[in-house]
Amino acid sequence: MQTKQTKEQQEKEARLMENMQKQQSDWWFTATDPCTLGIWRFCYGSLMCLSFMQKFLVQIAAPSITTLDYTDFHYKFPYFEWVPVPQGMILRIYAWTMILSSMFFALGWWYRKSAIVMAIGYAWFMFFDACYWNNHYYLCTVVNFMFVFVDAHHFGRVSIGKLLSSRYYEGLDRDEFKKLGSEKYFEKKGFENQLTPHVRCIPYWHLWIFQFLFFICYLYGGIAKLDRDWIRGHPPSMWMTNLGMTGIVHTLATCTITYGGTVLDLVAPFTLTWSSRTRFWTLPPVIGFHCFNYAMFSIGLFPVIMVAALVLTFDPWAVREHFWDLILPFRFFRDQCGSLMAPFLDQWKWRELKGKEKTPLIWRVRMYSPWTRRMIKFIIYLFVVYNILMPLRHRVYEVMDGQATSWNEHAHRWSWRMMLRHKHCEGDFTVVNTKTNATFKIGKDPVTGDINDPIRLVERQIDHRFKDPVFTRQYAYWLRDYFEQHWDDGAKVSVYANASCRLNGGGFQPYIDTTIDIAALERPPMWKPEPFVLPQTKFV
Repeated sequence: MQTKQTKEQQEKEARLMENMQKQQSDWWFTATDPCTLGIWRFCYGSLMCLSFMQKFLVQIAAPSITTLDYTDFHYKFPYFEWVPVPQGMILRIYAWTMILSSMFFALGWWYRKSAIVMAIGYAWFMFFDACYWNNHYYLCTVVNFMFVFVDAHHFGRVSIGKLLSSRYYEGLDRDEFKKLGSEKYFEKKGFENQLTPHVRCIPYWHLWIFQFLFFICYLYGGIAKLDRDWIRGHPPSMWMTNLGMTGIVHTLATCTITYGGTVLDLVAPFTLTWSSRTRFWTLPPVIGFHCFNYAMFSIGLFPVIMVAALVLTFDPWAVREHFWDLILPFRFFRDQCGSLMAPFLDQWKWRELKGKEKTPLIWRVRMYSPWTRRMIKFIIYLFVVYNILMPLRHRVYEVMDGQATSWNEHAHRWSWRMMLRHKHCEGDFTVVNTKTNATFKIGKDPVTGDINDPIRLVERQIDHRFKDPVFTRQYAYWLRDYFEQHWDDGAKVSVYANASCRLNGGGFQPYIDTTIDIAALERPPMWKPEPFVLPQTKFV
């Protein structure tokens, strides 16, 4: 009986070792130091916490405010009209939940739970009002959900992590480790304490998916700049004019932003990841580029997030080796701080450079079954295909529609089209009672500048009424429902729009067909544009 159990145990150990060898030979699952991923988690979580505090400061400081942006009307993404808007007590609970979850996430406390809460909460924030749309909201939503599936808490977690876990394989003297137990094992090996030899590795795909996402963000941002107006210096020339630049200074600044920004976006993703030498020469212009964006545009903390993400391009083994050298340049303070904070900062003090002999460490690697590895790789392939094809769909639509995406906004979102157009629209809506032919015009008062709409729209909503045809149709639906409910005769209502727009400083031209009842239109399929948008005839 004992011989049979021993044989079964040996076969089990053989299968385990074979699985470990196959996993280590798989490029996606190669053991990788979690150092850079942990630093990225801490920086990103801190920035998210600061961002939520800025956004919900009014709701926190004034509990009497029960609505977001003082309006009950919100634009919606197509197919996401069902997403509710938090109001009243739910809004205040939501604000505090997002602040606390992002703070816990940054510190590594209850990492998985806080990552899930932050991912779902941030997606809710992005989808309950499409008028908030910005490329960095989309980027942060994707990043938040990526954090749910990776182990970014194995470095820099402000807590004492558990040493033993059945989900991990102890790579050094595993049998002896299990036989003696942790305390006797460490005592026999002569280690000072249980924290010294313990380092948790991550499979390489945990780090690679973040590198790939930011690679796509840079590269497709550069491809989107290969646009007719951008290559001719619009809208950068308008930005420089608004800053008061003239003459040769205006021309040089416009050319630098136009062509320098395009080249940087196209080249940086390759040079940042090619080698340490090319990364050294790429970092200054990339950091300068993001600093300019932070000072020039009101895009929140997006440039700061992009600068923090540069840590992902460094070799994690080298970062671990030189982490304290960079943070604390003086040896005395480095040694003192390291010894004081070692019980609280999980694995920050212990350094191990690949290929050099130092304090022997147990590199714990999470083991995956062959089926799990295949499933993970399949999901990664889907993620890669989506991020490669989704931002390119607007090129296909431009050929099908015969119009530029900057004009009809078809597939403008989810495509990394950043700061490519300056669009200014003016117009009004006309509500017609089909029974009595009574009309009600909703437009801007020429004296006061106020909009005589039934519900007071905030400024950002007014600006987007005609810029995006999807929002034009949604506002027409709302006007139809409102007037059909409040007109006593119960007649049907038609809604028409008369708007003119100018793109990148060009001349005003009619934008919407005034003969089409917008409220009577159905939502078109995602591959077709809104039918009431007139073609562009005036160019810069």
